[in-house]
Amino acid sequence: MRIALLTEDVAALAARVREECALVQGDAAVRTDHWVRARKAQANRIAEAHAEAEAGLAHLRDKAMTAYGKLRAAEKAAGVFVERALAEAERKAQSEADDLSNTRRLFKLRSAMRARLMARRSEYLDA
Repeated sequence: MRIALLTEDVAALAARVREECALVQGDAAVRTDHWVRARKAQANRIAEAHAEAEAGLAHLRDKAMTAYGKLRAAEKAAGVFVERALAEAERKAQSEADDLSNTRRLFKLRSAMRARLMARRSEYLDA
C-alpha cells in the first residue's frame, strides 16, 4: 500500500512540475533555480522512500517464501508420519488377524487330535 501511495506521489509531483512549468514558461523574470532544486529534492525523497518500501517488501516476500517452505516441509513430514502410522497400524492389525487365524486353526487341529485319541482309547478300552 505504501508503494502504491509513493507511486501516486511521483505522478502527482510530475503533474505539479508540468503545471508550474507551464505557468512560468514565457516569464523570464521568474527565477526557477530554487524551485528546481526543491522539486529535485522532493523527487529524491520520494524515490528514497519508494526504494526503502520496495526493499522492505522484498524482505517480507523472502520471509514469506521461507515460512511457506517451512510450512510445506512440515506438512510433508506430517503426511509421511501419518502414512507410516497408518501403515504400521494396518500391519499390526493384519498380524493380529493372522495370529488369530493361526490360533483358531491350531485349536481345531488339537480338537481333532483329541477326538481321535479319545476314539482310539475308547476302541482300546472296548476291546
